[in-house]
Amino acid sequence: MLASLSNQTWFQQTFQPNIFSDWRSNMKLSYIANMRLPSDRAHAWQIMRMCQAFANNNHDVTLYVPKRKTDSDKNPFEYYNLQPNFKIKRIPVIDLFPIKWMPRKIAYWVNTFTFSIGLMFKLGKMKKGIVYSRDPFSTFAIGRFVKDWCYEVHDSPKKTFLNKILFGGIKHVVATNTWKRNQLADTFNLNKDEMNIAHHGVDVDVFAELPQKHEAFRVTGLSPQYNHVVYTGHLFEWKGVYALARASRFLDQNTRVVLVGGTPEDVEKMQDFIDREQLDRVQLTGFKQRADMLHYVACADLFVIPTSAKFQIGMYESSPLKLFEYMATGKPIVATDLPAIRDIVDETMVEFCEPDKASQLAQIITQTLEQPSQQKIQTAADYVKKNTWEARAKKLVTFIHGK
Repeated sequence: MLASLSNQTWFQQTFQPNIFSDWRSNMKLSYIANMRLPSDRAHAWQIMRMCQAFANNNHDVTLYVPKRKTDSDKNPFEYYNLQPNFKIKRIPVIDLFPIKWMPRKIAYWVNTFTFSIGLMFKLGKMKKGIVYSRDPFSTFAIGRFVKDWCYEVHDSPKKTFLNKILFGGIKHVVATNTWKRNQLADTFNLNKDEMNIAHHGVDVDVFAELPQKHEAFRVTGLSPQYNHVVYTGHLFEWKGVYALARASRFLDQNTRVVLVGGTPEDVEKMQDFIDREQLDRVQLTGFKQRADMLHYVACADLFVIPTSAKFQIGMYESSPLKLFEYMATGKPIVATDLPAIRDIVDETMVEFCEPDKASQLAQIITQTLEQPSQQKIQTAADYVKKNTWEARAKKLVTFIHGK
């Protein structure tokens, strides 16, 4: 069972190293990430997994992060259950985040500035290899000192003075969806053909070979007598989770909505909402580490991507990592009909519903539970097989060297 496997055993059963060996092997890649590590945020997992994917493509990878206080004393590889096949180096910074009265904006900029200074001393003389980053300020700071650098954009940068300089001199730009690529091109007068769109990846074998259901029910405490509609991830309002919670009111007595994830503050806020609305068919689990989360995924009869249309980040900017994971499970998916979602899937893979409409969401959930489309499930599973993290890493290296 996955949860009981050691890091080494899990890695050996999940990945075949050196499967993408080619002329780009043994390249030095420095990944810059201005984040706490480890962290319960999805982007931290994605960055760690991409570093592993680059390393699985035979590259010499080092992840640079600020030396900050974290919520866990675990080694990041142990925390995320990943093979330690790349290096992690922590850059000393002035960390003001633990000071409760300190404004977070000031803490952020002090951390970012000192992190960037440290990176310039560490990487400023690097002559070979690639510097890869998701952080604009760090990319701007170090990009002037290295030959090959790449910026992966996960938000929608505004046309500020700093960003105009950044994108004016950038060599390689990666966007996580089509809308973001087009927006960047229009805002900063970039050539769309010289940018790359790279959706997220997935560990197909992990999600296709989940723990046995009887064991998953034992571990999670969920009851096998119910149908379980599962959402995994943060409980931010733009994620649409409040509409999903409301939808539980219109589901039958044999169906339960399970929300897996969320910070303690967001879980408390959601619990207050559930109590106030008297939604007794919703269960909150709080944040679960990845191995534990997989047991809830195994219990699911259906997954929901309920993203709201009320926020630009959900409507256009997002590229849900969880959607790729759901597709690999071989289970039905209901998703809100938004441009960001349609950039990944269409009607042949998921059941669509209108965003922010709880009653319609419940109706589509009920119909899908009663008559799941095996053809859609299979189409989604076939599509996602080519979207591994290793394939994504290879595509990005090819893009950088091919320009």
